[in-house]
Amino acid sequence: VRLQSMEIDLEAFPEILKWNKYSGTLRKIVGQTEKSLNSIQEQGLTSENEGLPCSKDFDSINALLGKVCCFCVVGPSSYENACLVNRLLNSQVLPCYEINAVPTAAWRPLKFKFSEKTSVSLVLPGGFELLRPSQSPYEEEVEPIILLKDLMYGKSPEDKEDAAILEIGLNHPILKRISILVGTLHTSSLPIFIENFINTLPVVLLNHVTYTPTDTVINSSEDEGFTDLFLPLLSISCELLEEPSVVTQLNNALKTLFLNHPLSKLKTSDPMMPLLRPDIKIIRKEDDVTNVAYSFLGKCLKYWQVSSLSLLIKVQKDLLKNLTLSAFDMAREIEITPKRINYVKNHEKQLYMSLITESTTKQNDIKNLVADTVSSLREPILQHVEELDLASLEWSGQSTNSSFRACNDEVQEIVLKMLNSAVAEKLTGYFDYMRETFTGTLQRCVESLEKDFRDDGVTNQAGDALKQLLSAAYQIEISLKTSSSFLQSLFEKLKIILRSASWKPDSSNAKEWRLKIAGETFDSLSDNKLAKSICLQFREKLKSSHETFIASLKMLESYHSGRLERTEEQRVKMKKVITPRLARHYLETTSLRDMIVYGMPKLGSEIGRGQYGVVFACSSWGGKAPCALKSVVPPDEKHWDDLSMEFYYTRSVPQHDCIVTSIGSVIDYSYGGGSSPAALLIMERMSRDLYSAIKMGLDWPSRLRVSLDVVRGIRFLHSQALVHRDIKLKNVLLDESNHGKLTDLGFCKPEAMMSGSIVGTPIHMAPEVFSGNYDNSVDVYAFGILFWYVCAGHVRLPYVFEQCQNKDQLWTSVKKGARPEKLVKFENDCWSLMEECWSGDPGKRPLLGDIEERLKLILAKAQSSPVSSVPHSCQIRNESVCVMNGL
Repeated sequence: VRLQSMEIDLEAFPEILKWNKYSGTLRKIVGQTEKSLNSIQEQGLTSENEGLPCSKDFDSINALLGKVCCFCVVGPSSYENACLVNRLLNSQVLPCYEINAVPTAAWRPLKFKFSEKTSVSLVLPGGFELLRPSQSPYEEEVEPIILLKDLMYGKSPEDKEDAAILEIGLNHPILKRISILVGTLHTSSLPIFIENFINTLPVVLLNHVTYTPTDTVINSSEDEGFTDLFLPLLSISCELLEEPSVVTQLNNALKTLFLNHPLSKLKTSDPMMPLLRPDIKIIRKEDDVTNVAYSFLGKCLKYWQVSSLSLLIKVQKDLLKNLTLSAFDMAREIEITPKRINYVKNHEKQLYMSLITESTTKQNDIKNLVADTVSSLREPILQHVEELDLASLEWSGQSTNSSFRACNDEVQEIVLKMLNSAVAEKLTGYFDYMRETFTGTLQRCVESLEKDFRDDGVTNQAGDALKQLLSAAYQIEISLKTSSSFLQSLFEKLKIILRSASWKPDSSNAKEWRLKIAGETFDSLSDNKLAKSICLQFREKLKSSHETFIASLKMLESYHSGRLERTEEQRVKMKKVITPRLARHYLETTSLRDMIVYGMPKLGSEIGRGQYGVVFACSSWGGKAPCALKSVVPPDEKHWDDLSMEFYYTRSVPQHDCIVTSIGSVIDYSYGGGSSPAALLIMERMSRDLYSAIKMGLDWPSRLRVSLDVVRGIRFLHSQALVHRDIKLKNVLLDESNHGKLTDLGFCKPEAMMSGSIVGTPIHMAPEVFSGNYDNSVDVYAFGILFWYVCAGHVRLPYVFEQCQNKDQLWTSVKKGARPEKLVKFENDCWSLMEECWSGDPGKRPLLGDIEERLKLILAKAQSSPVSSVPHSCQIRNESVCVMNGL
C-alpha cells in the first residue's frame, strides 16, 4: 500500500522551525564569547584564585551546535522500521512488505539525508564510499522507492559491504532540517551505526512490542553506571512479538549506543533543565505516530538548545566572575604597592639610624658585655681544651718549631671559635631594637616587592642587603666557617696577632702546654680594642648594607611604577571594554534562553517611566505573576554596555527579601522594524515606590520599617561587594504590606569595577563622588539624605537645596558642606543619625550594622508612643524657615 505523498505542515511544530533560527544566533554568541575568552587569556586578565572555564564546556557547546538532529529508528523488524520511516516522511520511500518472515532478510543500516537528486551509496566506517559495479536506476520523474536489493546485505559473510551503511539522498523538505538513521542493531552493523549515531542529536524511535521503561538502559537500576544516562526516546508498540533473545540483544545494543554518545552524560546546573527534559514516551502504532514523533522532536530540540545555552551562560558567568576578581586584585595591587614601598623605605631608614645610634652611644656597654662574656667562658673553655684528645696536639720529642706552631694554631682556633659563638649570641640579645615586630613585616614587604621582579627574570639585591643589615647584629646562629659578619673578620685578625707571639711550650707535659696556650690566648684579648673594633666594623657593615639596599629599592620602585601603569591600563580596558562586552553576550544568551523557554512577554498598561526606559505591567511570565516589565531601547553601544552590566549584576545577586527579584529578560529584535532592538527586563511586580508612599501619607512606624529594609538591602549588596550608587526614594519599592525593596541597579557595580564616574541623583550624591575617588560609603551618605525625607514625612526638597538653580550650584554647595536643615519635629536620635551618615569625611560615617541597630531602637520608641500625623506642607516650610533663621 502506497502512502499519498504530501508535505508535512511544520507550522504545527514551531520548535522545529525555530531550531535553525535560534541556532544561528547561538553560534554567533558562542563565537563572540570565545573571542572574549581569547582576549582575556592573551592579556593575562585572570585572578590568581580562580581559573578560567574549562575547555570542556566549550567542547560540549560546540558538540551540541555542530550536530544534526536525527530520528534514530531502531527495532528488530526491518518491516516495521520501513513503515515508520514512510510515515515520518509521509511518503513511500521504502518497500513496505513483510520480509522478516525470512530470518536472513535483515536490512543493512540506512541513513537518509537531503539531496537535490535521489542518490544511493554505500559508506564504510571512516566515511569511505564503496564503488559498486552497478548502480540501481532511480527515475527522478516518479516518486522513488528504494529497491530491495540495495537494502539487503551481501551474500558473502566476508563481503565488505556488510560493514557499510546505505546513505540515501532525497529531495524532501523534512530532510533539510533533520536526518534519519534506521537500523536493526545487529552485531555486524553496530559499529557503523554507532559512528553515525554519535555525530547527531538523536531522538530514538524504538519499534519494540515488549518494550517497557524498565527493560532498557534508561531506567535500569540493576545496571550500575547507566542510571545517569539520558537521551530522548520514544517507544512505538508494534504488532510483532519478539523472542527474549532478540529483546536482550536489542537492549544491549541500546546500552552501547547510549554509552558511546558524548551527550548522554551531559549535565548542567540550570534548575530548569530537569523540567524541560522530554520524558520517555510510549505510544501505540495505531496512534498518530507522525504528529507525536514531530511534537516529541520539537521538545527534544528545545531541550538540546536550552542545554547549550545553559552551558554557555555558565561559561560567561565564570568569566565575568573571574574578571571581577581580577579587578579586585588589580585595584589592591595598585593601592598597596606604593604603600609597601614607602613602608620599606621609611622603616629600613629608621632601623638603620637606630642601629647606628646604638653602636655609637653604647660602646662602653658593648665593652662590658664582651668582657663579661670572655670572663665567664674562661674556665669552661680551658676545661674543654684540657679534655681534648687530638693527635696534632700530642708532644713528640722529635717535633720541630713548625709542629709547635701548628699545635698552637689549633688550640687557638678552638678557643676563638667558642668565644666567637658566645659573643655573637650575647650581641644578638643586646640589640633589642632588632626584636621590634616591624622587622618581620619589613622582610615580608621586601620579599613581596621582589617577587614580581623575579617573575620577570630580573634579580634584585634589596632582600640580600636587608638580610646583611639584620645579620650585622642579629644572627642567631653564627660560626667562623659560615658567618659573614664582622665577628669572623675580627677573630681572624686576632689569630694573626696571636701567631706572631713567641710561644715556648713545655715538651714534658702536653696537657699543661695546651692549657698554657689557651690561657695566654685569653690574656692577650683587650676589652677596649675588641669593643672598639666591634662598633667600628658594625657601623661599616650597616653603612654598606644600607647603601646597597637604597640602590636596590630605587630599582624596585622604578620597576613597579612601570608595572602599575600597565596594570592600570589593563584595568581600565577590562572595566570599560572587555567586561561590558562579555556582559552583553551574557544578556543576549540569557535572553535567548528565556525566549525559547517562556516566549515573548505580553505588555500591559504603562505603570512608570524613567530616564532610560518605560515600565509596563505584565500579567504573568516565566511562571511568575504578576510581573513588571522594564522596556529599554539603548540608543548606542555605550548604553547597551551599561544595560548589560545592570542586568548581569541584577541576575548575579542572590535572592534577598530587600532586593527586587529579577525574573528574566528577552531581547525584541523586531522592535522599531529591527533597526533598534528593545531589551525587556522582567521583575517582580511591586505596589508603589517610597516617594509615592510618603506623598500619600505613609505613617511614621511604617516609614521606619522601610528605612530598616533599605539598610538591610544596602548591607546585602555590600556583602556581595556591590555599591548601589543611586539610593533614593524612587528606587525603593513597596509591596502590599509596605515591605521595602531596593531596585534599579543601573549604577550598581563592584568597587573594583568603578571607574570614578559621577553617577547618581544629585541631591543624594556624596561630595567625594565629584572627585571620582570614592567607595561604598557613598551609599551611607545617600541613605542619610533619604532618611531626612523619611523623618520629614514629605517629598519637597530641603530648603538649602531648593535655593540652587541648577545641579552645578547644588554640587558646589554640597562640596562646601551644605546639608538638609533640621526640622523642629526631628528627634535628636534621628537627627544625629542623619548628620553622621552625610558626614563630609567618609571615614566618620557609621557602619550599616550600627545604623540598623539604631533604627531598631528608634522604631521601638515610635511603636511604644503615639505619633502625630504628618504635618501640613505649609507648617513644614515654616518650621524649616524658623530653623534656618535660628529661631
